[in-house]
Amino acid sequence: MDKNLVQNMFFGYGCVIGAIKKWNSFHRHDEIQFGFYEKGPVEYQLGGQVYRIRQNECVLFWSAIPHLLVTSPPDNIRYWVTIPLNIFIGWGLPEAFTHEILNGKMLKSDHTKLRDLDILSLRTWKEDFCNGDENYRDIISLGIESRIRRFGIESKVDKEINSSIKFENRSLFVKVYEYISKKFHDDISIADIAENAGVHPNYLMTVFKKSCGQSIGQYIAMLRIYEAQRLLTTTDMKIIDIAMESGFGSLSNFYNCFNKYCGKSPKKYRING
Repeated sequence: MDKNLVQNMFFGYGCVIGAIKKWNSFHRHDEIQFGFYEKGPVEYQLGGQVYRIRQNECVLFWSAIPHLLVTSPPDNIRYWVTIPLNIFIGWGLPEAFTHEILNGKMLKSDHTKLRDLDILSLRTWKEDFCNGDENYRDIISLGIESRIRRFGIESKVDKEINSSIKFENRSLFVKVYEYISKKFHDDISIADIAENAGVHPNYLMTVFKKSCGQSIGQYIAMLRIYEAQRLLTTTDMKIIDIAMESGFGSLSNFYNCFNKYCGKSPKKYRING
């Protein structure tokens, strides 16, 4: 297994039900992912964090963060819905909830009471998606949106977290988030991001900070830290190589950012997690 390799993929709006697939490397795609497993516990790595998913838990996360199934009971079945980012943001979900997802967290919720209904719903959605009948598309989307809204309540996200976030120009933020998620390894500038989004750099910096509660630079640094954590825990790469691979232009910048976000040095993180 090449744990340094990250495969870029595309799923679109749809459902996946079937036997689990053991990937040979991390993969990423721009959709939001919601789902659960027939059996548990399952260990799933998202960026540098390993999450333990119990049998009666469902999860939601942004798949732009490299992820990998680590361990699973044998003969397990996966139930996944993949939601394009523009649709997810377009639902106008609670800002704190959306913020946690777009900041690379995996949220979990117990769905013991809803498990049978969730299985039936995903099977129905998958069948309707496969029909290709556009008359069903809005019905499917309403059902998925309703389930995600309920998940948002049950996952108990702290409503005080960045409650000022307002996605007033949703199409702009979709462009910005998708571009950064693909390019954060590179030496990208505000001008590059603004040009891709078709807006002035000053406008982009102002509206991003106002809407998202953090600067573009802080958001890029956070994604680079997640990538560094992943490489520290899954490879034996030298720290200087990890710094460069994650997008940090210098070793000193990497150490400063890593200590700020993680409260420890990269070396200690590699040893103790």
